[in-house]
Amino acid sequence: PRIMESLPGIAARVPINLSELIRYSRIAHRKHLIKAGKRVGLSARKDYAYYEKTFLPKAKALLFFKNNSFCGLVVHFPRTGLFGDRQDYLAWHDDLSGMSPKEVNVAHQQLAAWLKQTAKHRVSIFLTSRNNQMYKFCGELGFVTSRVLFEKTKR
Repeated sequence: PRIMESLPGIAARVPINLSELIRYSRIAHRKHLIKAGKRVGLSARKDYAYYEKTFLPKAKALLFFKNNSFCGLVVHFPRTGLFGDRQDYLAWHDDLSGMSPKEVNVAHQQLAAWLKQTAKHRVSIFLTSRNNQMYKFCGELGFVTSRVLFEKTKR
């Protein structure tokens, strides 16, 4: 797989195959559940198996590593938006824990270049209210907020 690197030890590459994507996606999902704890969204708790079976086989992904240790991934796949338009939905995006702010910036530059190469339609993304890194990154790329979702879990 093609490896992108611009700081020593920081690399991004596409998965070798679907099995590798599923393996790293499961790792990222478990990490997210642990980190978010009780604040985890409903879809993260309930829909992962459906996401893995339905969307990962047609997804494009980029894996991030620091010193050969997995730090996170981003995944996008084609879908139809609420108004019938074709989109590339950026469905999974990690906080790249274990990377310094400078390293995260490099990873985001790699992500921007990869999206430019791989996304064929308008790119859409849902973000949690606590994901300030991705808010900043998306704003720098020219994304605009078009919808806000509020959720409340039953207690």
